[in-house]
Amino acid sequence: MKRTQELFEKIDAYLNGDLKGNDLELFENTLKSDAELQEEVDTYRLMQEALKDTDVITFRERLKTIDTEIEEEKFKKVTSKKPFSIYYKIAAVFIAIVGVSSFLWLFNPIENNLYEHYYVPYPMDELTRNSHTTLSELKDVSILYEKKKYQKAIPTLEKLVQKHSTDDKLKLYLGNSYLNLNQEEKAIVLFESILKNDTFRDDALWFLSLVYIKLEDYDRAINFLKELVSYENLYKKSAVDLLEKLQ
Repeated sequence: MKRTQELFEKIDAYLNGDLKGNDLELFENTLKSDAELQEEVDTYRLMQEALKDTDVITFRERLKTIDTEIEEEKFKKVTSKKPFSIYYKIAAVFIAIVGVSSFLWLFNPIENNLYEHYYVPYPMDELTRNSHTTLSELKDVSILYEKKKYQKAIPTLEKLVQKHSTDDKLKLYLGNSYLNLNQEEKAIVLFESILKNDTFRDDALWFLSLVYIKLEDYDRAINFLKELVSYENLYKKSAVDLLEKLQ
């Protein structure tokens, strides 16, 4: 049996009761006749128990070095006064198969979904006249934006941003629209252009941190979050929570 991350994800879903319908039926039928799959499921179940019974932080720290120790043991016989526990041995097998990062990813769904957990589109507030835009200009696009029809909203927002280049709230709407269509680089350009505006700087910092989390560029995300937690603002509490998860 070829061991892949996809296989372990399916086993994880099965053990957690997330496999449904045809997928569940197919997996259970295969499990009945495939001894290798049965062994993989049993091993994976032991790993889940290990994570429940072992201090998670200590366990993860151990995982960062255990693969190196495995390599060393391939070349020399070592008599250890403190041999690996059964849980660490099982962890070693998994690391050999999928690597440290993939292993931690499998058992860290919350951190893996930080962007989805924290991201909320910038709200389109009640439309009022201001020095740049009018109610009529924004009425149609606001409906599209609020209904999350970003593909249709973008052309109008792009025209409005071009016409009213100093209106940073419009840039926030457009940047969020780009972000929801996986056009992160365009969103970054817009959010960065807002940083010099004190009124919307907090918003720009927050969305920039989320963009970089989505792109898995955690160092840059942390830099923006650190700035947000350095003073009182709307996003400070969420920024503190995110920093704790990322550091």
